[in-house]
Amino acid sequence: TQLQSSQLQENTVDHIVAYREYERLLKKFIDQLPRQQRIAYLLSREEGLSYEAIAAKMGISIETVREYIKKALRAIRTFVENNIPLLLAAVILFN
Repeated sequence: TQLQSSQLQENTVDHIVAYREYERLLKKFIDQLPRQQRIAYLLSREEGLSYEAIAAKMGISIETVREYIKKALRAIRTFVENNIPLLLAAVILFN
């Protein structure tokens, strides 16, 4: 029915809003990572550079790049695990 279609559209919009808010929080968290970790992570994930290219660009060893990215991913994973309840709560509240 038209009412169900309207509710479905509202739910979809609410989910998009909740997701965008979560994305904003995650980006804010990434921005707060230690500088070198943040740079290595962003070069890897957003620019798609290899560890070798990141090492050359940052003037550090490949092993250091690995460590920076490993630490960044661990911090991000912890942030996501600790904040999933917030995302779920936002989605539930919008429904």
